[in-house]
Amino acid sequence: MTEESYVDTRVREFAHHIQCDPELAQELYFKYDVDLTSDGADKMSLDAEIKALASLKRKLETERDKLNTGDLLQITYKLSGYDLKSAFEPLISQLEEMLAFGKRKFKEETSGSRANMKAHRIAHYVAALFIAHDRNVGFGVKPLNSAEPSTPFGRAVQDALEVFKVYKLPRGQHGALEVAHWKKPAEHAAKALKKSQ
Repeated sequence: MTEESYVDTRVREFAHHIQCDPELAQELYFKYDVDLTSDGADKMSLDAEIKALASLKRKLETERDKLNTGDLLQITYKLSGYDLKSAFEPLISQLEEMLAFGKRKFKEETSGSRANMKAHRIAHYVAALFIAHDRNVGFGVKPLNSAEPSTPFGRAVQDALEVFKVYKLPRGQHGALEVAHWKKPAEHAAKALKKSQ
């Protein structure tokens, strides 16, 4: 390993766990954009931020509207060439743009198969690591417990989801965060690999 190379702590932990080269693991982590994909915890934060910004916008609009009363200080200030009310408009407008962007992003990240995109990215990342180390990217479940993987690849995906703390979107407003399930992402990654060969 060179002094200039950077390997994230979790990437290093996972690389050590599956006994592969940490630098390659880091390179593939960035290549598969795992760090740029949202999981359930990120989506909860985004939702909370959208709600806070919407509340701030409503409060600013309320305070702006109070300036219509035309009290003595406001009239004197306006006669001096200043308009406090107009200072609110760009800020409210910018908040509207941020809210529209945030809502669009939230909808993209929580609809259809994107609802668990980070788990799928992790599975494809693990598949790339297995291929780079000439390991089989096989999918299977235990005969007596279909919730548990029966292959090294499936177990590695399950472990990666825990190491990288990839959460599924919680049910309800106060749902607890749970690590995403390994099965569908691992199956999807294994099938995609077979199709590409």
